[in-house]
Amino acid sequence: MLQEVHWGELKFPWREKRYRRLVFTTGYGWKITPSGRLALSLGRGRERIVLAVPEIIDRSGALVTPDRWGEIKLCWDAAARCWSLRIAYRVPDDSLPDVSGLKAWRLPESGW
Repeated sequence: MLQEVHWGELKFPWREKRYRRLVFTTGYGWKITPSGRLALSLGRGRERIVLAVPEIIDRSGALVTPDRWGEIKLCWDAAARCWSLRIAYRVPDDSLPDVSGLKAWRLPESGW
């Protein structure tokens, strides 16, 4: 005999989550400490990962300061068997590249 069960009476399996975030956002997941080191937050009640501040150079050869950094990802490189940081950053000029010097081209007309 089947018994009718209401959603309020159900108990789903539960266990403490042991995973850690590997993406750290600006203003929440990472910060520069007063001693000048990079701190990655793993959440409430867990110890932070504290590292030396990495030196990031953009394509033009200029140093990218932490105030231009965005999201930081902690990635496992399976080939090298080590962790690495991937840091997204804003460029000083957010405009699109100049295309005025590019030559326009067309696809050939098809005989369809």
